[in-house]
Amino acid sequence: KTLLIMTCWCLTYYYGVIQDSLLVTLFFGFWSAEIGLSIQHDGSHGAYSNSPLLNRVAAWGMDLIGASTFAWEYQHIVGHHAYTNLVSDCAESDSDVLAGVPFMRMHDSQQKRWHHRYQHIFGPALFSLLTINKVFVSDIQSALTGECAGFQMDGRYGKTSNKYRFWL
Repeated sequence: KTLLIMTCWCLTYYYGVIQDSLLVTLFFGFWSAEIGLSIQHDGSHGAYSNSPLLNRVAAWGMDLIGASTFAWEYQHIVGHHAYTNLVSDCAESDSDVLAGVPFMRMHDSQQKRWHHRYQHIFGPALFSLLTINKVFVSDIQSALTGECAGFQMDGRYGKTSNKYRFWL
């Protein structure tokens, strides 16, 4: 699976970005998402391989596609898994469930609006915009403030080498 995804990602990068083909660039976006959804996600959870080193390398896929592995780990593992599908008025809420509010309805407790009937149509485009926001806004804020999804990231950004890694 990894070989297929990485080969397609490299080919679409070359033909889409280097050779300047808009259509192929759309496929580059698809294969970038596959790196995040298939390789990086499994690596961050320690499920990519029996080898901790291979899991760490797979987790770095997030950095390869332009986002921060550090910020993702805090947002997803600390912010999402600790509060899976929990929505409350206090700070302890699943950050994934709140993504896209009020445009997306991700939980029964959220108010139902007329446009939620069509979220399966506009949802992918909205989440593409949320990804762009993650890369160009949220991850940079996390690196500058040392906080992500309401959690202090001192364990990651407290180390100077990790700060350098983010900015490179």
